[in-house]
Amino acid sequence: MIGPILGLVALDRAVTLSSAHWSWAAREVPEGLLDPYRVEALLRSATPGPQNVFILGDSVIDSALDVSSLNEALEDEGRRYTILRIGGSATATFGFLANQLVAVKPAAILLVVNGAALRSQAFTGQVYNYDVRVVRDLFTWREILADPGFHLAGLADQANIVFRQRYALQRALAVRLGLSSWDRVRLEQTRLQLEISQALGPLRRWVRNRQGDTYPNPNTRAIALLARKAHENGIRLVLIEAPFHPHMKLLVGEPRLQALRAEIARLVREENIEYLRAEDMLALDVDDFRDHTHLNATGKKRFTEAAIRIFPRMVH
Repeated sequence: MIGPILGLVALDRAVTLSSAHWSWAAREVPEGLLDPYRVEALLRSATPGPQNVFILGDSVIDSALDVSSLNEALEDEGRRYTILRIGGSATATFGFLANQLVAVKPAAILLVVNGAALRSQAFTGQVYNYDVRVVRDLFTWREILADPGFHLAGLADQANIVFRQRYALQRALAVRLGLSSWDRVRLEQTRLQLEISQALGPLRRWVRNRQGDTYPNPNTRAIALLARKAHENGIRLVLIEAPFHPHMKLLVGEPRLQALRAEIARLVREENIEYLRAEDMLALDVDDFRDHTHLNATGKKRFTEAAIRIFPRMVH
């Protein structure tokens, strides 16, 4: 029994301490694949310093922003914008990453949020990181005791990187050895995403929850935690409302949207956060969206053009 445990610990140390491995993963894993693993690789391999600007969010920001065009247009600014995207993730995911984010000492962190990512019900299945040091910043004791399985699994994930990233490590190794390809991994991931979507994805869960959301909750507390960590380390945190579909009011209802925006307003006021509302970024039409949350090519071009104008003054 001791032998396998020691072997797992040794493998964990080897992976954790391998800068070559993390640099390879950050460079080679395509955008939109193996998101938690890719984000960890990007953070572990980043050169610390204010040349970094991190943009945090789920697949909504990926569909909205052409980060290559953004970096090309703003090359003279001396910043490197990097999207840390985890598809379908609840905002608590990034709260659990707070210590790792500020350790890289970026000039700014731009956190893109939407109602589904800030919901109070049925979200822990979309939390992909864990850090025991910040659990009490995010969860009350009542919330912890209501879902002990989530926290026990999180402790196990934090304790061993091979256990935490086992799915991604297996597929990355297969690609590196020539036994698979990123296209094959993408096909497998797409099938899984379709299954999740059919079984109620984040937006459907949020829309169908007729009881409304409770605030504050672990996802909104993640915003407060990131704000405190950023302020303590001299980093600018900017909260950005995700692109807002014109029909969302009909889907969710005006009272719930008002409650959400009231909670965001409270956080902005109490935590001294700079906030950019969706309508202040640009006015989007139905024709700019491919579904109720993601932009199409036209919308992405318009959002990127707005980001090129607005983002520089938010990170200086």
